[in-house]
Amino acid sequence: KSHPDDPRIASRYAWELFKVGKRKDARKLAREILNGHPSEPYAILVMAQLELRAEDVPAAIDWLERGLRQDEPHPQLLDLLADLRFRQEDYAQAVDLYNLGLKFRPDHVPWMRGLAASLTKVKDVARLTPVLERLVVIDGDNASVRRSLARSALDEKRFDDAVRYARLALQIDVLDVETHRILARASAALQDLAVAFEEYSVALEIKPDAADLVVELARIEHEMGQTAAARGRLQKLLEREQGHKQALELLEELR
Repeated sequence: KSHPDDPRIASRYAWELFKVGKRKDARKLAREILNGHPSEPYAILVMAQLELRAEDVPAAIDWLERGLRQDEPHPQLLDLLADLRFRQEDYAQAVDLYNLGLKFRPDHVPWMRGLAASLTKVKDVARLTPVLERLVVIDGDNASVRRSLARSALDEKRFDDAVRYARLALQIDVLDVETHRILARASAALQDLAVAFEEYSVALEIKPDAADLVVELARIEHEMGQTAAARGRLQKLLEREQGHKQALELLEELR
C-alpha cells in the first residue's frame, strides 16, 4: 500500500492476499495491475490460481502462457505451467518447459525430475538417460532415479548397467520389490542364476502374495536344475490361485 506505483510490489501483495484467502481482493488488485502491466508474474499467478479454483484449466494455462518469458522465465509460473501441461498429458510441451527452465537453472532438481517424468511418458530414452544420470549425481538420496535407470538399462538389454543401477537403488531403499525384480531379471540374463534366485526370494519375502514373482522364481529354479522344486512352488501357487495363467503355462512346460 505504501508503494502504489510499483507494479512488482503491488503484484506480490495481490499474491499474498490470495494466499491468505482474500481472493476477491486479490482478483481486483491483480486485474488492476494487469491492465497496465500485462505480464506481471505474481498478478498472473493470482489469475491462474483463481481459474484453477474454478476448475478451468485451459483458462489457467492461457494466463500462464501470457506471463511466461522465454528470455527470463519466472520460476513459479514455469513450475505451474509445466505441471499443468503434464497433468493434461501434453508431455511434449512439458518437456519444452522444463528444458527452458533448466537453461537458466541447470541443477534445479524439481525441474530435472519433471523433465525425467515427461521424457519417460514420451518414451524418449535417448534424452532420458543423461537426465537420470545427472540426477543420480545431484539428487543422490533418490532411489527412484536409480531404479528408473536400472529399468531403462534392462529394457535396452544393457544388463551389466541394470545390475549396477539396481544395486545403487537398493543402497537407498532395500525394501523396493520392483528393484529386486529388475536385479533378478538382469542377473538371470547374465546367467548369474544364484543372484537371480536370491533377489526373487528377497522380493517374495517383502511381497509374499505376488504370484508373478512366484512364477519367475520357479522358472529360475528350473534353469538351475531344480525342476521338482519349481513344480512344487507352482502347484502351491495354484492351490491358492487356481486359474493363474502363467503358472499353468510354466507347469505344463515342466511336465
